[in-house]
Amino acid sequence: MSQHPPGSLRQKFEDAVNRNDFKDFKHTYTDFLSQFPSFEKAKSDIPTELAVHNPIFGETSFHLKQTTDAEADALLADGRAASKVFGALSVAERLEFLKVLEEKVGKHGDEIALVIAADTGKPVDLAAKEMGKGNEWFDYAYKTAEAQLGREGTDDNFTTSRPLGVAQIIGAYNYPYALAIGGIVGGLAAGNGVVVSAPLKAPDWVFPFMSAVDEAVADFSAKAKAEGKPWADDFAKTAGGLVQNSVGVNRKLTAEVDVVHFVGGDVTGHIISKSRGTKRTILEMGGSNVAAIMESALDHEGAADEIAKTIYDGFGPITGQRCTAPRILCVEEGAEAVVTALGDIAANADHHVGNPFTKGVKMGPLVDKGAFDKMKEAIDLAKELGATVHGDITVSSNEVPQALNAGAIWVKPVVIDWAKADVSAPENAERVRTLLGQEIFGPLLHIVPRVNGIDEAIAVTNKYDTHGLSGAIFTSRQDELDAYSEGVTVTSLSVNAGPKDRSPWGPHGHPGLDVIGGSHHFNLYARKSVTVAPEGKPLAPSPKKASASLGI
Repeated sequence: MSQHPPGSLRQKFEDAVNRNDFKDFKHTYTDFLSQFPSFEKAKSDIPTELAVHNPIFGETSFHLKQTTDAEADALLADGRAASKVFGALSVAERLEFLKVLEEKVGKHGDEIALVIAADTGKPVDLAAKEMGKGNEWFDYAYKTAEAQLGREGTDDNFTTSRPLGVAQIIGAYNYPYALAIGGIVGGLAAGNGVVVSAPLKAPDWVFPFMSAVDEAVADFSAKAKAEGKPWADDFAKTAGGLVQNSVGVNRKLTAEVDVVHFVGGDVTGHIISKSRGTKRTILEMGGSNVAAIMESALDHEGAADEIAKTIYDGFGPITGQRCTAPRILCVEEGAEAVVTALGDIAANADHHVGNPFTKGVKMGPLVDKGAFDKMKEAIDLAKELGATVHGDITVSSNEVPQALNAGAIWVKPVVIDWAKADVSAPENAERVRTLLGQEIFGPLLHIVPRVNGIDEAIAVTNKYDTHGLSGAIFTSRQDELDAYSEGVTVTSLSVNAGPKDRSPWGPHGHPGLDVIGGSHHFNLYARKSVTVAPEGKPLAPSPKKASASLGI
């Protein structure tokens, strides 16, 4: 057990952040992680190895050894050996393993949440909610995997699902556990070995997770042996390859693994896809999500304030680092009260920025400096062209001592209303169009010039939503909803609610690509084969008989 129980560890982290004492924070954190064998294996004293950056303080916590090509070969070999045994089990038996894994992950849940908070600066109470997403994925597997993966058809014409071999799950830093667990559950339910490749900017959650895996494998293996399962010995021999982890970037592993589930930015996603050719590649990339506010939505007193708070809650807390956060607001003439309310929130509300380990804090630091630079560029362009900027990006050192640290990035939410921007010059119109087409992974909301009617709202949405991941419309009219849902191309459309990831029960992803969740998730990690034996036709003779009949 940990020498730092989660409650004690949280208090130590909170105290160190309050004192702006990175040395103490680093010592406590490293000491805590050292209880996990996978961390001890990965830890490096070589400063040229993968640096784990701490965004709270803007300092390097430690370095990790990146997976080598030789280690990648071993991961693939061990994973495929494990899949050969685990994939031969029935779906029901695989789900029994998932139940044990869910139990063990739950026991390490507080540790995983604290590690996510330490690596990303996400408020720990929000980090803890990631575990709930995991529970959803496990429950989804128990209720749907057998139906999705089971044999379909008749005795002489049937379809079966078989594992692909090894699934590499490459998560993202903003929700390290929540965005990886769907792929982990999917890969295992389909019978694959799994390699969990933690994100470069927040890799450490994988270490307590791998301890949960080791405990689950040991318990499941012991139970199988005690019950006399015919596959128990083979499972025990290969189980070490069932769920493994890699550190950093290894292009050989990603190019050669049997299926990749990647969550992250567009550029990296397209590089991975290109490197893999025709191999199965699941891409969950960014979202330039548009929310449309129709005048009809303001159908009762206080509606504007309610809608504004809903939109703010989507892009403000967790520092805007959410792939389904609303990025662009499209407002119909007559609904300007929502714009006024949002501007007031951005400029005057208490955004609860501060120590991620303190209860009640909703915003920590930005992880990605690129997002900060783009936020500043957007604000500068808005001021240059006469757009209205609501809120101030600056966090003072009185609010957060670390705001003075050179490598730490602390910001507040900002709303830019482009309605009054001077875009009469074609080059300025193009600058704004390019800016609004980017996903800025921070607490920034763009409000485009007002639209007149649902047709203009559809046109604006299709112009600026370059991803089609998720969106929202606020309306009280069925005809507006029908027209909007028919006219825009998004995988998940929310009505009178903010854009949201609907997985696992609903689909989540990009139009034209494989989407996770919904009714076909588990078959993303499997290959389908059809067996047909036409009625009345004999089966093919064995090779020996065929040779004899030819006189050979």
